[in-house]
Amino acid sequence: MEVNSPPISEPHPPTRVKQRHSMANNPAVLVVDDNVAIARAIVILLKAKGISGHCVYGGRDAMAWLGEHRPKLVILDISMPDISGVDVLKTIKADPASRDLPVILHTALEGNKVSTLAQTYGADGVLLKGRSTLVDVLQMVDDFGIRN
Repeated sequence: MEVNSPPISEPHPPTRVKQRHSMANNPAVLVVDDNVAIARAIVILLKAKGISGHCVYGGRDAMAWLGEHRPKLVILDISMPDISGVDVLKTIKADPASRDLPVILHTALEGNKVSTLAQTYGADGVLLKGRSTLVDVLQMVDDFGIRN
């Protein structure tokens, strides 16, 4: 007996960010950075200040995680090897379910390019790696009124 199954295709990143869980079960801040040390340091610092955080290490992981969870804030690196932070930002801001989610770009890119990207795609803030300290990160999180 022959069984017909659909062809297996390459997985595609989600095109919409869907909230599937209540806000109570979600960390307050999602940190997305392919530099594991930076992502973990930010989450540890947030935790020390009583703010829950979760880190993922690429754009594809961010989109998958956001498909299941709804943080109060995203701290997003721009330059990542799989899906760029700009593409993640565009997806977040294009979806009515997540367009109000604040996103801070955290990047090593400098100059007008970062400001242009932030304005064009709706980022809510920019922190420059190498110029911004972890204290600056905490201050911006506080500026957005993020609490558990």
